[in-house]
Amino acid sequence: MHLERDEISRIIPHAGAMVLLDRVVNWDSSAISCATESHLRLDNPLRRSDMLPTAAGIELAGQAMAIHARLIAYSPKRMGLLGGLRDVRMHRDRLDTCREPLTVNANLLTRGDAGRMYSFSILGGGDMIMEGRASVFFL
Repeated sequence: MHLERDEISRIIPHAGAMVLLDRVVNWDSSAISCATESHLRLDNPLRRSDMLPTAAGIELAGQAMAIHARLIAYSPKRMGLLGGLRDVRMHRDRLDTCREPLTVNANLLTRGDAGRMYSFSILGGGDMIMEGRASVFFL
């Protein structure tokens, strides 16, 4: 099942330009893959001094995790907070210098009532841009 940006905006708590993923390409109970060109948009709200640092990719990964959590939820919608990052590696200084669409992947590692842990990666043109792990806690 593919989702486009307008459908994504209905299932995550972000709105307008802050919806940073353009489409869900693929997902199942353990992983999600999304695509975006939001890193090239001048109205990207995470831009600073006419550039988009690679660290902004954490928000892209967080949105992929939020979408995945909602798609596999068996209970009412719950708000999640990014609780911690581990082993984050950034292989570039900036996202906006990648002229190709970004692929944002998140893989579910553990799942519990209080939250989840994911590994994530961001690729541009087949090159690894960022990777790491994140904990998400439910309110």
